[in-house]
Amino acid sequence: MLIYTTIAIKHLSLSYDSSQQIIDLIKSKKEYKDLYKSVKSNGILDPILVNQYPNKLQVETGGQRLLLAREFNIDTLKVFIYPKKKAKLNFEYYEIITNLKQLKSYFRNYEVATYLDIEGYIKSGHIQLETDS
Repeated sequence: MLIYTTIAIKHLSLSYDSSQQIIDLIKSKKEYKDLYKSVKSNGILDPILVNQYPNKLQVETGGQRLLLAREFNIDTLKVFIYPKKKAKLNFEYYEIITNLKQLKSYFRNYEVATYLDIEGYIKSGHIQLETDS
C-alpha cells in the first residue's frame, strides 16, 4: 500500500536527527546548497517518501527537503507513506495510490529520488499497488 497525504513537519523524523555532525555535513554539500536556492525561489516542489513505524514517521527519501522545510519554517510537506501492514491511518485526508499512472501524476519528472525509490520498491515487491494499470 502507498498513501499520499500532507503531514506537519513536526511529526516527521530523520534517522540522523540526533547527529548534528551528519546534518552539518549534508548542509555543506553542493547538492544541498543548490536545493536551498531552488526552495528559496520555488518552495518544495516534490513529495518525500516516509515509512510509518508504530510510534513515528521516518523519512526514507527526501531528507534534504525536510531539513530545508525546517530551515524555511515550512509547516507541512506532501508525502508518500508506506505503512506497515495493519498500521492505523490517523490522517485527516489521504489518498491511496492504486497504480503507477496515479503515482506519476505527483511528480514534475521521473528523475526525482523519491519517484525512483518508490519505483524500485514497487519492482522489488516492497510496496504493492492495488492494480497494475
